[in-house]
Amino acid sequence: MKKILSILGLFLLSLIFISCTNNKNEFSIVCMSYSEYDWVKNLVKDTNIEVSYLCDNGSDIHSYQVKPSDKIKVIESKMFVYPGGEDFEYLDEAFRDAKLKINLLDLINDKLIEDANNGEEDDELEYDNHTWLSLKNAKSFITYIKNKLIEIDEVNKDKYINNYNNYYKELDNLDKLYENELNKKENKTLVFADRFPFAYLCKDYNINYFAAFKGCSSEIDAKAETITFLANKIDELDLKYVMTIEGNANIKNAVINATKNKNQEVLVLNSLQGVTKSNLKENDSYINFMNQNLNVLKKAFEVGE
Repeated sequence: MKKILSILGLFLLSLIFISCTNNKNEFSIVCMSYSEYDWVKNLVKDTNIEVSYLCDNGSDIHSYQVKPSDKIKVIESKMFVYPGGEDFEYLDEAFRDAKLKINLLDLINDKLIEDANNGEEDDELEYDNHTWLSLKNAKSFITYIKNKLIEIDEVNKDKYINNYNNYYKELDNLDKLYENELNKKENKTLVFADRFPFAYLCKDYNINYFAAFKGCSSEIDAKAETITFLANKIDELDLKYVMTIEGNANIKNAVINATKNKNQEVLVLNSLQGVTKSNLKENDSYINFMNQNLNVLKKAFEVGE
């Protein structure tokens, strides 16, 4: 009987040891928004690492307000990934005790200034922090995040490298697809009757743009001069489409009605700023959303089939 109890005791001790060993490598990573969340999920595939994002209820990241539970979640995590820039400076203070903060805008060497290109002078210059809408940026970001993951968790190094190589290839293939499809059109111009968070994407593929508001301005009502300016651009370039981002663009009808033909179709580009976790479908991903945006651009420029 004593021998059986002894064997049982050793068995229980081995289970405790295995459990402790497994738990040692478990940790959490918190992201600000969906794009970062999906990148990290791909990098930590087949590990026990928990990944979450703060704006998973569908609220626009620019209207996010820090909750006490979020502070605890971020402080207890090993890594916090967020867009950076003036809009999110308050997060540096709110999460000052975070173990590792990755500010995406800080990783960009060639930062862009927000600009609506709508004929108005702007005295307030601000760096555009919508860096995630560039596939080229995304490739750079996942490289940096992968290296940081290896620093804090060398046990899973091989998995991180393998996941990174596979995911980088997916991003790179889509980037090349963008280039191949959009290079078929020489004169590429978008007119946004809305805010404009796509500066990095437009720079990547030599796309010209005009917009009612820069970046993700809180403005919703454009000046009459701005509406006229955009309508004239549509007439001048003989554009068939007016662009908006997801949500309700208040001035799109005013811009269309100010054009000569008044029959332009509205196309929507997804800025991925309000992706609701509860509404995510099985096949939804950063890559699929960006592929959908490519299809919208192909229609806007009438390239491809």
